[in-house]
Amino acid sequence: GTTPGNTAAAVDFYNYFFIGERDRLISPPISLQGFTNAVLEFQHAYARRSTTMTDSLIVYVSDDCGTTWTKILSAGEDGNGSLATHPNTGSYFVPEVPEDWCMAGWGASCFALDLTPWAGQSNLKIAFETYSGFGNPLYIDNITISQYVGQLENRQDEVDFRVYPNPTEGSFTVEWDQSGSYNRLSLTDHLGREVYQVPVSASVKKMVVEKQKDWSPGIYIIRLSGNGNNALKKLIIY
Repeated sequence: GTTPGNTAAAVDFYNYFFIGERDRLISPPISLQGFTNAVLEFQHAYARRSTTMTDSLIVYVSDDCGTTWTKILSAGEDGNGSLATHPNTGSYFVPEVPEDWCMAGWGASCFALDLTPWAGQSNLKIAFETYSGFGNPLYIDNITISQYVGQLENRQDEVDFRVYPNPTEGSFTVEWDQSGSYNRLSLTDHLGREVYQVPVSASVKKMVVEKQKDWSPGIYIIRLSGNGNNALKKLIIY
């Protein structure tokens, strides 16, 4: 992907034995307590191996520990980039450049799936299910759940604070234009868990946050809130 790192989850359809085989990657329990809306986003890379067949990606949500599941995505390739992020290739597909992924280049855009029906609940599970068409590998990376509808990169003009460096090894600086704008800074991980929070003094408009030992590499959401204001920005830790 475009973020630091060179690993991703993958399903190797190319070396499956049967058409129709299914596999699932199931998340640990996820809390959306305190959320009024939520979106599930992830990056994927896929190229169809044959023009006559397609592999499929299905995404489910469960709010009862996996007893029942609600389908929120069922995607296959129609030849026009409905799932594939690279043109058909009969050879073994491995994404090598950012354009091979959903956020750039040919084919499908990245998926943003609405989780608002489950906002406020505390024990959700997400399942990524694959259906084999005996095709090319499917790759998934940078899974995030956040409380805005996937438009942060397209709304930089509405984000009234700055974060640097970003990406970062862990420590970062947050700076905004006017003191007294906020009274709280928090950091949320990709599962929606708040991993850091600190009060913001009315006299400051710049804060340095040091890396905490329990922060692992990934995508986080920085939130500045209070005094009638609320602002979000994505942070990448590598």
